[in-house]
Amino acid sequence: MRKHGFIRAAKMLRTCLACGAAAGLLGSLLLPLSLAGQSKTPQEPEQVLLAIYKEVRELGYRDQEDFLKREFHFNLDGSMANREEHILVLSHVHGNGEKMIMQVTYFGENARAGTVRTPTLTREISCLIEGNAIEIQESMFEWDESLELFPEILKGIQDEKKFLKLLKR
Repeated sequence: MRKHGFIRAAKMLRTCLACGAAAGLLGSLLLPLSLAGQSKTPQEPEQVLLAIYKEVRELGYRDQEDFLKREFHFNLDGSMANREEHILVLSHVHGNGEKMIMQVTYFGENARAGTVRTPTLTREISCLIEGNAIEIQESMFEWDESLELFPEILKGIQDEKKFLKLLKR
């Protein structure tokens, strides 16, 4: 009986140490990355969208798909009541280039029906990309909003990619 209790306590201690070490490592890695990302982030919305496209493209295609679709969940509006927004980036071949659609879905503070969250606002932007040239076709975002929001989305994607690389180690 005592041996079993000791083994359980040792496992719990290992788990706690591993979680603490991982949290410390993650914090020490993400803080410099977030500070470094502030100076390198392009300011023009078109350039930020192109950077988002390149970051998502690096994640690669999934098996059996001829399009690129990635979903992210970030806290963009700073409200802890709704916690996070949903970002969808979809890209597919279109003519000589690719068409990228980015959709941002916001959830209200009381937008919960059981375990399902109800969106309060969805906005999207679509653009054509050929090499390093990008042309915005349609946008539901105001210019001022895109200057602030798109760099936040880019930073969130970069942070998530770095976190995924840590998990693969």
